[in-house]
Amino acid sequence: FGQWGAIPSYLTQHWDAIFGGVREGEVVAVDGNFLIDSQMQLSGKPSLIDTSKLQPNDEQIQREKIAQSLARLPPADRKAAEAQRICPVTELALGSMGTPIKVQVDGRDIFLCCSGCKKRFLKSPEKYLKPTRKPD
Repeated sequence: FGQWGAIPSYLTQHWDAIFGGVREGEVVAVDGNFLIDSQMQLSGKPSLIDTSKLQPNDEQIQREKIAQSLARLPPADRKAAEAQRICPVTELALGSMGTPIKVQVDGRDIFLCCSGCKKRFLKSPEKYLKPTRKPD
């Protein structure tokens, strides 16, 4: 929903006549708790009508969580983890389970989403490093 500059004219028993600012087929709210909402906004609280500003959505929360987790890594490791992006064991985004874990295989740094993946990965790294690996 958004605010539009409609040009009202007169009120009849069942209809409001609007002479401009609204196109045919658009839905117009003519009744509601606008007074309560405006009082909420005047007191510095979020709008009750526009709930998108009330709480971030799950995707935003997840992106922020990943960014915070990756920020805990040293700069060089963070850059490498951002380039790798995905845990080879779970195929989850690195940072989605907390700060990624770094292991070395054949002199190569590999990042895992969590410490729970370390044992499985080190037991059989070739299984997880295949570029065309199918999900388990």
